[in-house]
Amino acid sequence: METNAGPMSGEWRDPLVLGVGAEAPHSTLFMLTGGGMARSGAGPQLKSLNGQWAFTLAPSPDRVERRFPAEDFDAASWGRMPVPGCWQLNGYDRPQYTNVQYPFPADPPHVPDENPVGCCRRDMEIPEEWLGRPLFLVFEGVCSAFYAWVNGRPVGFS
Repeated sequence: METNAGPMSGEWRDPLVLGVGAEAPHSTLFMLTGGGMARSGAGPQLKSLNGQWAFTLAPSPDRVERRFPAEDFDAASWGRMPVPGCWQLNGYDRPQYTNVQYPFPADPPHVPDENPVGCCRRDMEIPEEWLGRPLFLVFEGVCSAFYAWVNGRPVGFS
């Protein structure tokens, strides 16, 4: 998925591409958690990634730090943002919601080149008992296009 311009390829520009590397849509209401339902990250087969994430904002996809998805990338100089959260409500950029006029030129299906990109990083340890099993990364509230990398490797787009 990586291009010379940055870590994001062109899927975000194509309205016909809804996902790459993603599972088919399905309910996650009843996750396997040892017999019970858990939505808070509790349970032997569910780990919440909620909390403080390293965060930086780029003015456009072409200006995203090329190495940011790399496993050894140092994001110590980045800010922090709570996840779940909305970057515009946490001191980055400004809200883009409107009921009168778009805050950017509307030319469907074309997306403007100057399109803010939030870059988030989070480290986590995989529990030993999970090793060798299929693992799923679940995003429940992304309100735009996103890419995901694990250990520097692209794993999906939605």
